[in-house]
Amino acid sequence: MKSRSITIFTTAVLLLATAAAFGQALSNPKFPANANGRVMADEFGRWFLQSQTGISSGAQTVTLNACYVKVGTAYEEVYPIAINTPLLITDGTNTETVTPTAVTQPTAITGPSTISPYNCTFTATFANSHVNPGFGVSPGDGGLGAAVNYALTKGIGVVTVDQSSQITNANLSANLVYQNVQIEDLRSGQLQYWNPAPLASTVLATPTTLTSSTVTRLAQ
Repeated sequence: MKSRSITIFTTAVLLLATAAAFGQALSNPKFPANANGRVMADEFGRWFLQSQTGISSGAQTVTLNACYVKVGTAYEEVYPIAINTPLLITDGTNTETVTPTAVTQPTAITGPSTISPYNCTFTATFANSHVNPGFGVSPGDGGLGAAVNYALTKGIGVVTVDQSSQITNANLSANLVYQNVQIEDLRSGQLQYWNPAPLASTVLATPTTLTSSTVTRLAQ
């Protein structure tokens, strides 16, 4: 399902919260994750994880050095990896964007661990090999997909994209959309909404006009 933008000519009012102190390296909360009934998408676009091992190209499974990131001024823990959210793989000239085809939810490690108390992985098809452990994993869509998933989980109907986010029009158009989650765009100074719109392949063709050659009278 593709998204489309509907512009409303009104002054945008951004619901800003008081900036909080810097959190750990996995996040930098600036807004409440749920600000006055809205999910602030930028809160889900500023995390960075690392892999535990290198991988070859092709379909590969990546084990992460941490699972949860903290969002919002309340430092709420969120697992941001999902099959519908693109990921940016940062590895020098081999940097690429992939979309997970399978994701494991975090599970507690029962034995001693020097890396993370949780274990989590994702599977994707990689164009490049990433041979050195520690390549970076971060949101490939500015955090939009994770914000929408969070809104669905919490039953919140609006995701707000503000001027501080790195979300682009291409990210908005490519994002999976849901009838019960509306995307509110405040980047341009005018309030815009991104809502579900049919693809060309799903639009019914215009009916052919009937003519005398297509309608005939049956013989009595």
